Amino acid sequence: MKINQRIIQGLALATLAFNLQPSTGFAQGGVWTYKAPIPIARQYASVVQLNGQIYAIGGYCSTNDPVKLNSVEVYDPVSNSWTPKAPKPHPGHGFSAGVINGLIYVAGSPDQQNGSLDVYDPTNDSWTSKTPPPMPCFAAGHAVVGGKLYLIGGDAYGWQRNYTQVYDPVTDSWQIGVSAPNLGPTACCVYNGQIYAVNWSYNNQRGTGMVSVYDPATDAWTGKTPMPTVTQVSCLEVVNGLMYAVGGWSQDFGVTNLVGVYNPDADTWTNGPALLEPVNAMGTCVLNGVLYAVGGQNGTTEISSVEALIPYSVSINMYAGLTICGQIGSTNIIEYKNELTDANWTPLTTLILSNNPCLYIDTNSTWFSHRFYQAVPAQ
Repeated sequence: MKINQRIIQGLALATLAFNLQPSTGFAQGGVWTYKAPIPIARQYASVVQLNGQIYAIGGYCSTNDPVKLNSVEVYDPVSNSWTPKAPKPHPGHGFSAGVINGLIYVAGSPDQQNGSLDVYDPTNDSWTSKTPPPMPCFAAGHAVVGGKLYLIGGDAYGWQRNYTQVYDPVTDSWQIGVSAPNLGPTACCVYNGQIYAVNWSYNNQRGTGMVSVYDPATDAWTGKTPMPTVTQVSCLEVVNGLMYAVGGWSQDFGVTNLVGVYNPDADTWTNGPALLEPVNAMGTCVLNGVLYAVGGQNGTTEISSVEALIPYSVSINMYAGLTICGQIGSTNIIEYKNELTDANWTPLTTLILSNNPCLYIDTNSTWFSHRFYQAVPAQ
């Protein structure tokens, strides 16, 4: 018996109910793809997402004049293109950035001495300057919790620091929290209202890989399982409840394309899908469930490459279909196999996501077919 188009709508709820997707398998699976390169190659750019677009602010480029950038470009994932915006008042790299109430706050000390805090308003493409951080901080970890910007660690005057600096945009003022266990440049992200920090440099040498968690409510730090493969990570992002430590540099093997995945609920590390090319000091953000890595340095010079980690899902069910999660407008290849032990997947069709998530039904499959499906982003 063939599935009739008239019963597809009725099967939709059944498909969702019986769609077995282990969260760890879905979140860690994915394919890196290249996107439109950023116009000016750079490392240590400040990258954030706002209103469905990605902002790349400042950075450093040894082949540019001047080398410290104040340029701002905005990436539109729908058109896969970059657009220039008003330049930042203070040029430099290694700033810490966060979005609060529709504004982008960019703070730090690119020369490890003189600090600044510039605020960008996308509604009128303009910048204003606010009170700079009290302690100099280059390449500090950064996060936004409760409408406040947190800066963790960083370099100052050539030495690693463990400051916890908190900015309140309502009062335009800074406070100093309890010192972090991590010393020096740090990668941070937010999960369940807490700030996770991974130490990726110690006295400009081998990083410790220390993982610490800061609770803003109690102003206290706790330790977690360190990274098993220590790299000087320049980013840490949350995708589907897991944290991705992307690329970096190690004294053991130089610039790498390794991706470590940390499960904060289980306090465990696993390996994620490797980048297409080794890169260090890139800027990252997550938009619509897609992790973007912008620019960076390949061990020799700055690069303009942009990579995106598109998640894919594997559906195990009895209803000839699957639910696909990904970027709206992306093209996905639907593949199937009749047994999980089959060595290869067979291409079936292509599907452009019209919403997120998107339900696919194989109308040519037999009823109760036990066929298995997966969706892989088209290259």
